[in-house]
Amino acid sequence: MTAAQADHINLDQHLTSLLEVIQQEHEALTQQQGELLADLTLEKQALLQEIGDPKYQLLIQSLTHDKAVSPDREMSHKTIVDKLHKLRDANLVNGKLMQRQQNMLREVLGLLSSNANGDVYSQDGQPRPTGNSHSTYVRKA
Repeated sequence: MTAAQADHINLDQHLTSLLEVIQQEHEALTQQQGELLADLTLEKQALLQEIGDPKYQLLIQSLTHDKAVSPDREMSHKTIVDKLHKLRDANLVNGKLMQRQQNMLREVLGLLSSNANGDVYSQDGQPRPTGNSHSTYVRKA
C-alpha cells in the first residue's frame, strides 16, 4: 500500500468518525444533554485537528476539485466527497439548532430578568417588550 492510499484510508476513517460525532452532537442538542455536548465538542475538535493536517487538506482539495479520477479510485473518491457533503449539511443543521436554542435561552433570561425587576408591564398595564419580537407575554392577573 502506498502512502497516498494510506492517507486516503485514514482520511476516510477520520471523516466517518467525525460524522458519527456530529450525529451524536445532534442527539445531545435535541435532548439538551450539556455534559455530553461538551465531551463531543472536545472529540470533534480533536478530529478536526487531525483532518486539518496539510496532507489531508491537499487530498481533500484534490478530491473536491479533480474531475478526472482513475477508475480504481472512483468509488473511494465518491465516498469521501459524499461524506464531506454530509458533514457540511449535518454541521449546518446543528449550528441552526444551537442558534435556536441560544435565542430561546436569551428570551427566557430576558423574561426572568424583567420579571425579577418587576417591569414586565408598563405603568399603563401594557406588556413591555423584552427585546425579542418573538416574545410571548404573561397576562396580568
